[in-house]
Amino acid sequence: MASPSGIFWILAASIAVNVICLVSLAALWQFFQRQTDIFKQQNKLLEQKISMATSGAIGMGHRIVALEEKLQAAQEKLENIGTEDVFTYSQALQMFEQGADVSTVVSNCGLSSSEAQLMALVQQQLRKSSDAQTQNANEQIAQAFAKPVVQAKKSPPSAKAASKKTPAESSR
Repeated sequence: MASPSGIFWILAASIAVNVICLVSLAALWQFFQRQTDIFKQQNKLLEQKISMATSGAIGMGHRIVALEEKLQAAQEKLENIGTEDVFTYSQALQMFEQGADVSTVVSNCGLSSSEAQLMALVQQQLRKSSDAQTQNANEQIAQAFAKPVVQAKKSPPSAKAASKKTPAESSR
């Protein structure tokens, strides 16, 4: 049989090994707990960053949609403005040609007062220019018809010779 001191040492060694294992196990537990806490913090930070990026992307998506709607409305307005403006300005031009005043054109065509005044001035200048050109052309035509037509009459060659006298002959 084994001696009681041998059993004691075996028992003491077994307890020491168990304590070392427990201490190692506790140290490993703490290490894994710290790692778990670090991973949880990193996970939380990543979730916050993803949430911020997602909300930013959603916000940008809303802004892009709003800008696309504004762009579409502006394009439609531009298309309508082109046709409406041509009609409005041509209608105003006809009214000015018929002798309408600025206030009548403003009220009927929806132009601003300054636009109508500008169109009236341009129309007056065109009328003056056209009248001046017409008057100039009429004067040129009148001058062309007023000039007497002078044609040189050809006399027979013998008459020319007879009309020419030498100085000796003329003294006679």
